[in-house]
Amino acid sequence: YPSQISIGIAGRFGDRYRLEADLVGQDFSNSFVFAKTKDAPGDPQLGTFNRFSFGLERLALIGEDARNTTFWERAGLRFGLAYAQLPYHPSAGVTVNEMSASIGLGFPFASGSMIDLSTELGIRTPSDANIAPKDLFIKIGATVTVSEKWFVPLKRQDDE
Repeated sequence: YPSQISIGIAGRFGDRYRLEADLVGQDFSNSFVFAKTKDAPGDPQLGTFNRFSFGLERLALIGEDARNTTFWERAGLRFGLAYAQLPYHPSAGVTVNEMSASIGLGFPFASGSMIDLSTELGIRTPSDANIAPKDLFIKIGATVTVSEKWFVPLKRQDDE
């Protein structure tokens, strides 16, 4: 299986802002499927995968930091941009590039839990439009993070 090389850098500004950039590279052109009986040859339609992404985030306020603040002051916000050369080659010498932008919104609760909503909008463009058409895509995500406070048993006066 092809190895992946990743490098990233992130910085935090103030108490709430984070900036990060990532570079990922992987080569599928020399990969093959291993089976007990014989090795299957690699897929000639696979090549290198390269991705660069950039993100800016305002972290959500949780716990004591969130006291006496409005709902929108507590919310976390994210914005990101990404560019990738996909490993799929629909024809010899044809590459497919992908550009996308993403936004996210995190809603924290007093218990430390959070609901996070995200959307990514992008386009995949082949280097030869006669081989494959442009592809617009949208990804929508939702994540629920449950705080450890939910799993701590309540202490009752009868327990003492």
